[in-house]
Amino acid sequence: MTFAANMLDFNHRWQTLSIAHLYIPGDIMRTILLLASAILLASCMNTGAVNYNHLTQQEIADYNQSVALMDKVYCTEEIRLGSHIRRRHCAPLNLLVDEYQRSISKINALHMGTSLTLR
Repeated sequence: MTFAANMLDFNHRWQTLSIAHLYIPGDIMRTILLLASAILLASCMNTGAVNYNHLTQQEIADYNQSVALMDKVYCTEEIRLGSHIRRRHCAPLNLLVDEYQRSISKINALHMGTSLTLR
């Protein structure tokens, strides 16, 4: 066989191995299509959670005018332990109060376990 004949034979074999020639029953194909569609739609869905750290000051001011006191967003500039980089942290007041109460509870739990007195 010549080189050209070998190439034609190779191309013919390769085409018969392509996925287009695989037989997939209709029920399985329909299931695959439905699953792929469901995954695609689920990936596009919005969770509804707002990331307040990405809002501008003007957007936060506009938002705060339309909500109750405990839902108003407050931003702080904080430096995390081990870093000198300032980071903006924004959250609604009710979440900030919850974080503060959890921190106080942790400090009290640590304090109860020792014989030291904080002054």
